[in-house]
Amino acid sequence: MAKLSIGEQIAEQERHDRARKERFLEAAKNFACKLAGLTSVHEVALCGSMVTEDLHPQDIDLAIVVDSFNELPLIARAARQISSTYHGWEVFVFRPDRTYAGRICHRRECPSETARCDQIDCGRVPHLGNLADFQFDPILFLSPPIEILWCRERKSVLIEWKEVLGARLTGQEHHRPITLKCGDCGKRFIFSVGEQKHFADRGFRQPKRCESCRIRREFGPEAAAVLDEIDQEDD
Repeated sequence: MAKLSIGEQIAEQERHDRARKERFLEAAKNFACKLAGLTSVHEVALCGSMVTEDLHPQDIDLAIVVDSFNELPLIARAARQISSTYHGWEVFVFRPDRTYAGRICHRRECPSETARCDQIDCGRVPHLGNLADFQFDPILFLSPPIEILWCRERKSVLIEWKEVLGARLTGQEHHRPITLKCGDCGKRFIFSVGEQKHFADRGFRQPKRCESCRIRREFGPEAAAVLDEIDQEDD
């Protein structure tokens, strides 16, 4: 099989990213359908990078508005089922009066007896909690676009809140795969969207070397040779 050119590799990566985002969107819609039959749920919305043109969202972020916590076990179960598509999901819970209540816990059972839980209010409301290092900011949360997946009322609580606050993105950065030249071997390599976000989140600069040369520099030529053999088998 002929090796793909850099341009063909980028096009293939973008097709993969689009398909990945479509799977995420389908999982979010399935979650909304399951909640539509619950009497306590007012609305379900998709938010964050999933609603932007970003082809490489880091998480499936959802927001729900409920008037009681009576059906949280059913909501939590539906949320955990998103993990069959992707484990990186968050469901933020709000009340109709625009009060932020917390986020759905990923665990099936509340681990109130274990020190591993990082919820500051673990066990107070089953399946719901607040992370110790998370401070909810309505402007920050509501600034990205919001897509209502299901709403019981004619007017969305979240959309109305967003309009009252005037929350909107002022500048939006969209990543695309780019090609870089390796400083060691001189070959061009793809710096993927996922790698760009990983580097940016950690304050790293763009890599100066391709993956093979980075491995050779850190682990020796034997490790790099193994990677090259794997690449040749894939071709």
